[in-house]
Amino acid sequence: MIFTIAQLLAGNDQVFTYYQLAKKRWEAILNQEGYRDIASLSKKLSDEQIWFEHNCGGRTLGQEIMAITGIAQFYDIHIGFDKTNDKAMFVYEAFARSYCSLEVKYYASDTAKEYGLIERGRHDF
Repeated sequence: MIFTIAQLLAGNDQVFTYYQLAKKRWEAILNQEGYRDIASLSKKLSDEQIWFEHNCGGRTLGQEIMAITGIAQFYDIHIGFDKTNDKAMFVYEAFARSYCSLEVKYYASDTAKEYGLIERGRHDF
């Protein structure tokens, strides 16, 4: 979330657009046939990292947005992950098993901790 906040403070008005593009990309990924198990999704995420880097503000910001959006899309500000915990954990575990960069895995882990999906001391990656 560090790079997102830095870009917002710097006045980058494209950040909102990047997050909207990422959300649509995630919807497309998760709605495709064949990505209903962790192994398949983890391979897909490894391949998708480049798309997020190219379309969501560059390498570092794109990696952060990929991870944040992947997990945060299931969070409801009023009830948390109450009804979507399984979906959020599915994506989180796919990140853990993927060949995404260590940075993407870190952002996924950090996001999961910040949103309370996993415990703060847990290290899956």
